[in-house]
Amino acid sequence: MAPIETLQAESEVASREEFLLTAQDVIEDNQDKLKNILNIDFSSPEGLSPIYPSSQADVLAEDVDFNETIKMALANRPDYLGKKKELENKDILVKYQENQIYPSVDLVGSLGINGLSGEAITITSGTFQGTSAYGGSYGTALSDALSTKYYDWELGVKFSYPLGNRSAKSKLSASRLEKAKLILDIKDLEKKIILEVRESVRQLKTDTKRIKAATVARKLSEEKLKAEEKKFEVGLSTSFNVLEFQEDLEEAQSNEIKTIIDYKQSRVRLRKTIASTLKHHDVTLTTKETT
Repeated sequence: MAPIETLQAESEVASREEFLLTAQDVIEDNQDKLKNILNIDFSSPEGLSPIYPSSQADVLAEDVDFNETIKMALANRPDYLGKKKELENKDILVKYQENQIYPSVDLVGSLGINGLSGEAITITSGTFQGTSAYGGSYGTALSDALSTKYYDWELGVKFSYPLGNRSAKSKLSASRLEKAKLILDIKDLEKKIILEVRESVRQLKTDTKRIKAATVARKLSEEKLKAEEKKFEVGLSTSFNVLEFQEDLEEAQSNEIKTIIDYKQSRVRLRKTIASTLKHHDVTLTTKETT
């Protein structure tokens, strides 16, 4: 091997060592971020141990339909459902305030029971003389009341109509304007959700195609490197050429991994857009019953 080739090989080794150290630092930083998200104590055995993937990243060929995904988003998105519920409440308020501008007719009634008692007096009528039937103590009055001997009742109709009724009409106009604005807000939010879904689905499909292209490029780089190594073994190539093909393979491998990561992130983004993250991970939220 020529001295220049030895220098080139040593230089490449040093560069790759520097790249490896930088990559290792990035890995450890990301591991710490993940531990922090998982609320792992850094002084615990889990916090002091490195994190390794339990399996390789899976790449599923997903056939995602735009229309079905949009329906799912509109059925699940909390922000959209919240606006729809707000519109229902506003509609009830408008109907209530519409009723307030009309005259009111109320049926009113009352029923009371009485108990009478006191000092008995002498009653004289012509030649007849007797004692009042309402004589007695407090207990006698209470007993009479509970026996419903003496009662009175009232029944009537109450009609009212405020002249002008400006206050009710003003409130109704304000509520109608608020309802109209809320309807526009819902339409805008619906458009925003549809755009987010379309972008997420498009990105997912694009990333799937990118993975296929990156995988083909990586396989071709492997074949090119093998061919160059065979040429080097029989003296038809140089170590510099082999190193270049190795760098090409490393770049192709790195690009393939990046496309897989982008694909995984696109899947997560789509689930977030259609609010299906909890369902995907079989997480169910329940309310605690109080007794």
